[in-house]
Amino acid sequence: MLSPTTNPGSSVTQRLQQMGAVVASGPKDCTFLVVDRLARTEKFLCAMAVGPAIVHERWVKACILQKKLLRMNPLFVLRGHNSSTV
Repeated sequence: MLSPTTNPGSSVTQRLQQMGAVVASGPKDCTFLVVDRLARTEKFLCAMAVGPAIVHERWVKACILQKKLLRMNPLFVLRGHNSSTV
């Protein structure tokens, strides 16, 4: 998992790691990219080269609420060019 907005030492990251998530050290190592919106950042563009699932931050919040890593759900997958198409 790679998130441009989540700090590696944050409580959110720590909770996800307790559930079995691994925070990637870089875009080439991620299978999920967590974003709040689609933006052409360096991290986003580098991650796109390896094709991770792009999920909205709502997926992270839902995982924390249910205390487990959830399966992919169309409600959490980002599509299109902006967050209004989630």
